[in-house]
Amino acid sequence: MAKILIGIDFGGTNLKIGCFDEKLTLLIKDSIPAQINAGPAAVVEKIGELTARLVSLCGHSTYDIIAAGIGTPGVVDVENGVVLATSNIKFTNIPLRQMVRDRLNVPVILENDANVTCWA
Repeated sequence: MAKILIGIDFGGTNLKIGCFDEKLTLLIKDSIPAQINAGPAAVVEKIGELTARLVSLCGHSTYDIIAAGIGTPGVVDVENGVVLATSNIKFTNIPLRQMVRDRLNVPVILENDANVTCWA
């Protein structure tokens, strides 16, 4: 079966996730409230739930995911995958890359959202 990639836009208000094929064609996307006040673990659980739902809706299994990328506001330690500080989310020193990697069981890239926008 074809492999898919996951793009995650994690903001202070919404959590947006898109599933892409290997040619980077968008297959499906959705957005839900980020619920940042529930804390990092709850946000990561929401990422996992929404990802699984979207992957299923486009006819795939979570086993088809080969990687995920996350864009988040604030200061990001890209090398270590840690959100160091943000102004609107209030997450400090959160190992978000590892948390999402553990939840999705795939390699994850974490980057500042402005940098991700420039790459897109």
